Amino acid sequence: ANIHHAKALLVLNVSFNRIKEISPSLFTQLKYMQHLDLSNNLIEYIPPQIRRLQQLKSLNISYNPLQHDQFRSLSGLTELESLNIAHTQRGISNIPSEFDKLVNLTEIDLSYNKLTRVPEPIYRLEKLKRAKFSHNEISEMSSLTECWTELITLNLTENKLTDIPTCICKLTKLKRLYLNGNNVTFEGVPSAIGKLQNLEVFMAARNKLTCIPDSLCRCSNLRQMDLSSNQLVTLPPSIWELKNLKKYGSQLLQNLNTDDNPNLAMPEKPPAEVKGSGAEFYNVDFSLYNQRKVAGLKPAQETMPQKDKEAEKRKNYPLRLCVDTTA
Repeated sequence: ANIHHAKALLVLNVSFNRIKEISPSLFTQLKYMQHLDLSNNLIEYIPPQIRRLQQLKSLNISYNPLQHDQFRSLSGLTELESLNIAHTQRGISNIPSEFDKLVNLTEIDLSYNKLTRVPEPIYRLEKLKRAKFSHNEISEMSSLTECWTELITLNLTENKLTDIPTCICKLTKLKRLYLNGNNVTFEGVPSAIGKLQNLEVFMAARNKLTCIPDSLCRCSNLRQMDLSSNQLVTLPPSIWELKNLKKYGSQLLQNLNTDDNPNLAMPEKPPAEVKGSGAEFYNVDFSLYNQRKVAGLKPAQETMPQKDKEAEKRKNYPLRLCVDTTA
């Protein structure tokens, strides 16, 4: 009870207890609070007074058996940047449309719920950088996905997706894409995925991929790729060009996981670049000295044409001055 008198309290963490009820006075007294963690309790009801926490920046109420309509008051928390409501029995019908008022939200976790699609108000949160929707029942993504222009991490692990929407290719700041445990096929990966030049992590284990598009190998910053437990038959030869998938000093793609693909035949490695190939090939020295060297012959001085030899001799003659004394 004494916690109500700590009016200057900024951080409160009461997670992993057996709390069933939150007193409304907690929110009316601690109005300066910025970080609140109520996760892993037995809370069913959130008092509407939570809207009084006008300076709150992060709220974690995950892993609580919240009743159906409990989030309308959250729309008043306009300074909120991080919201974790994972495992709170959320579905499309109990995500309020007012959620788009959380205009400063950069991180949201809606994993382990019962969503069949991403709620439309979430798409309108244009400042989102990290979005987690894993372990739901999402079967498709809206074209509104392109509104997340600041998105860095998108986690759609363990859903029911069969394809990746083309509009994801417009998220040019995206670095991490998690698609493990879906039903994505080769045809479901857009050819424009190569536009994600900042992509570093592509996780697509436990899908139905028979191959990946060559364009994915144009994502030159890729440093980790998981394609295990698919139906892979082969991979594009350009997979060897992803140098960041190799560990330093190794020619093996050690950051590429293709385990549990019994029919996979890896493409041949491209031949190692030999001396005289590459850029040097277009900068040829045609001198006799260099041509003999390239041919493996003993370098020799270039022979000089006969007329040039005579001219060279004349250069070395001593200068003579002739004076006529008979005049």
